[in-house]
Amino acid sequence: MVTQEKAKAALQHAEMVADGAEARMAGTAKADPKVDEDAVPAKVAARPWAKMEAMPPGSWKRSPGRPPKRQLPGDIVDRDQRSETLAEYFAKVQWPVRPVTCAIRHEPVGDPPPVDEGSFSTGAIVRAGKQLCLDRAGVAANLGKTRVYNRAGGPAPAGIAELGEAVWTGNAPEAARGFLALGTPIGHPAYVASHTDARLREEARLLQELPLLPDLQCAWLILAMCAAPRADHLLRTLPPDLSASYARGHDDAVWQCLRDLLGEPDDRDPEVAAARRLALLPARLGGLGLQCAERVAPAAYWAAWADALPVLRLRRPEAAARCLAELEAGSASFALCLRAAAAAGAHLTHAGWEGRPEWRTIHDGLRPAQCDLPEPGERCQGWQHHGSRACSTRFRDTELLPALAPPAQALLRSQSGPRAAAWLGTVPSEAGTTIPPDRMLIALRRRLRLPLPVAQGRCGAHGPGCGAAVDVYGDHYAACPRTGLLARRAKPLERAWIRVVREALGPEGQVVPQQWLVRTPAPGVDPDDRRRLDFVAYGATQLGEALCCDVTLVSPLARDGRPQPSSTTRDGAALAVAERRKRAAYPELLRRGPQRLCVLACETGGRWNDESLRLVAQLVRSRALRAPAPLRGAATQGWYRRWWGLLSVAVQNTLAATLLGTPPVHAPMPGAQAPHLQDVLHDACPPVPSCLPAR
Repeated sequence: MVTQEKAKAALQHAEMVADGAEARMAGTAKADPKVDEDAVPAKVAARPWAKMEAMPPGSWKRSPGRPPKRQLPGDIVDRDQRSETLAEYFAKVQWPVRPVTCAIRHEPVGDPPPVDEGSFSTGAIVRAGKQLCLDRAGVAANLGKTRVYNRAGGPAPAGIAELGEAVWTGNAPEAARGFLALGTPIGHPAYVASHTDARLREEARLLQELPLLPDLQCAWLILAMCAAPRADHLLRTLPPDLSASYARGHDDAVWQCLRDLLGEPDDRDPEVAAARRLALLPARLGGLGLQCAERVAPAAYWAAWADALPVLRLRRPEAAARCLAELEAGSASFALCLRAAAAAGAHLTHAGWEGRPEWRTIHDGLRPAQCDLPEPGERCQGWQHHGSRACSTRFRDTELLPALAPPAQALLRSQSGPRAAAWLGTVPSEAGTTIPPDRMLIALRRRLRLPLPVAQGRCGAHGPGCGAAVDVYGDHYAACPRTGLLARRAKPLERAWIRVVREALGPEGQVVPQQWLVRTPAPGVDPDDRRRLDFVAYGATQLGEALCCDVTLVSPLARDGRPQPSSTTRDGAALAVAERRKRAAYPELLRRGPQRLCVLACETGGRWNDESLRLVAQLVRSRALRAPAPLRGAATQGWYRRWWGLLSVAVQNTLAATLLGTPPVHAPMPGAQAPHLQDVLHDACPPVPSCLPAR
């Protein structure tokens, strides 16, 4: 058995060997004429990395016998010396901490143990490690943040008091019995609750400032991209039962801020209560894209463990295997955190995620499919994207849709789908992506099915109209053809499409707006035909076809507020009717020939037809090929975000102008000049919601 005296003698011998090495290196350092002995103390100059720091740039040398290695900026202590220092440190302390490490790993300590548990105190080990790191690596450890916690509580173990009065938290009051690690509270449930309450108070400071901003679009973007996603950090690190109260408080605070932005002081109105459920729904499903922290908490916590398990397997296979066994044990797991992760997985399966992978499959290396272009309110990386999508989809289909009136059901389907809510995440960097405050208010309130601040009365009271009563939701003005606004509201959307196509084709292609049908290559057109197309694009396809494009904006609701046929049960029902109408209007373009009819249809809620989605994808692919090969991936995302932002903002601007009863402002006809690639690449890095804790 190794006695305490022998262990101390071994430590002293190791220190003597290290001091001898320092003395030998000190002689080498003093013999080097490039080292200023007056400026560098002898003991410091003995260290090779200190000598490198004292030398002028370009004259650094390595110790004899080592191969040359590229120096990195600021790399004063090279990586080899760091690893040697850490190895030496662990070699010195492995004997006294052997019983502790064995207890953590659930391994037998050994018979007999190397040293008695009381041979070295905890404070002595910590101080020795601090001094060794300072001597060997020049890194000073801050022991002022050291905290020791035990779930059972009670008095501090032997040696803890040597580290400081506030180090041991086991006998502190329940609200202070724990510690904070990288923004995550670890300790007694009362301590966790105290931290989450403080976190809510900190988040409220930003939420109270947003209604004071002069621009509603900017205030909305800060709320959606900065304030609302802050809950992700705690949702991924705390079990759902510990984060439940925080998640509810976070959702309440975000909704209160949105109500202040929209001017809705009363939350007791049933319409306002229904609007909250829409606001906390992903934009892809027809909501505003504000994440519902309470609903996605199980998905976030399960995804955190699923994302971490392969990393643990790569770096600590033994620890990953033990975690896997605990996760597969489910409710019988010994660790509370792993038991909560297994319960969160069972909740996701019950919520409708039929393809949820097993823990062993994830441990073996299965990775989730990544979303290159996420919708507002969705994560683009990791398993949380898939888990939260399953929870939100089930909530929408089983709870939200059945509770809505038929007009609201039709409008919700009209607001859902790919790129339908691109305007909610578009940064107002130019005129084409800016929504004025009055129109932004109309767009947000209409998406939530709240009454609009528009003039009441009869249609056509101050101009052409049908004389019918105007509703407070804008359904009549959005569908009445007698006001003359429907024909004029298509112009801004047409010009947005022309701008997108011209930027995609560049000077090599040609886009002709308001082209006569008789002047297209379509066969069998009467020379006296007076029909026009919104624009014709030449050079947009690989086969050289002429794209004969017709743009239309349709409403899923009639002017009396009733849903169009099948619009309450089928997505895109109004789009299908518009496509059939356009094909019937241009039968010549359906014949064989060097032309193709392209119906670019959009519903007033924002849903695009498949032809529009395919055309933009085709234009993005052709445009991205002009970028350098290493930048094509980023250029693809940049063009996607730019063009869908222009189109989506144009729809909301022209629709809001129609509901306000004013003619839309026509932007000048865009030219063929496309933005520089460096400007497009700014959009390649989207405003990803921040997941860091509030500071």
